[in-house]
Amino acid sequence: MKKDTKNIILLAAKDVFTQKGFAGARMQEIADKAGINKGLLHYYFKSKNALFNAVFFEIFDAVSPELNDILSSKETDVLTKVSLFVDRYMNLLLQNPFFISHIVCELNRAPNKLISGILRSDKIPNPIPFLVQLQQEAQEGKIKQTDPFQLMISIVSLCAFPFVGRPVMEIILDIQTPDFLQLMTKRKEWIKQFIHDGLRP
Repeated sequence: MKKDTKNIILLAAKDVFTQKGFAGARMQEIADKAGINKGLLHYYFKSKNALFNAVFFEIFDAVSPELNDILSSKETDVLTKVSLFVDRYMNLLLQNPFFISHIVCELNRAPNKLISGILRSDKIPNPIPFLVQLQQEAQEGKIKQTDPFQLMISIVSLCAFPFVGRPVMEIILDIQTPDFLQLMTKRKEWIKQFIHDGLRP
């Protein structure tokens, strides 16, 4: 029963955080959505930050194995891996727009706590097999020679940066949230094509 209640709270919290972000979310609203009283919510999670971290790591632990499978696959070539990785990572950000901004906020507020939490997970993504494969395929002439670390950083940054700067982007581009999300959906294909064009010999 306790596990069921906790899962219900996490689902409700994810919905509220997705709609309102961390700052806009209220514990009472999360309790109402979960169908429990606020006292019971605080029994499971002492603070909004603790609840937010629980939601964050639940998503992290669910997605990381998928990203690892993509990066470590021995049957998939580099260009296909780029497409699969971008699709999954962008889908994560589109479904959980608060995810990347939480990482940035926590790295500024309490970096050691966030990093230690990630490092404790046995599901942390490991890019090394992908980086090694990049060098191998470049030596075989299948793709251009490139700095594997710069490429990995670029792929992650191209996906994540618009979500980090979303409020500014919406103002500069004069668009509303639905338009931004639609733009990011199209961006998936743009990123894949951009990286592919840069890697093809």
